[in-house]
Amino acid sequence: MFDSNTYLEAQTGVCMLPDVKRQDFLVLLHMAYGLPVDYSAIIKYSDLSSVIRLADRLQFDGMLTEIENFLITLSQKEILRWEMVAEQFRFKKLREVILAIIKRIDQK
Repeated sequence: MFDSNTYLEAQTGVCMLPDVKRQDFLVLLHMAYGLPVDYSAIIKYSDLSSVIRLADRLQFDGMLTEIENFLITLSQKEILRWEMVAEQFRFKKLREVILAIIKRIDQK
């Protein structure tokens, strides 16, 4: 795309992503450059789900793993809120934790 003058991106050196929020992209850049990412702040002040969608779209597998590991550290109540995301983005470890929580609740 950037090596061929056929595409606008090669001519301008810019790749526009109009459907991507600036804040979400900045989170990905932080991770790509090895800067710390505060996922708990993203949950509190923004939308971690949109960051997950963008990381999946751009194939930031390392970030998806990092996010999954963060989600596993949340309280049981918070973890259960992420069930749909765990299914949609194939978060195997998170799904296992969610299933274990549900089994414990059912046994009570």
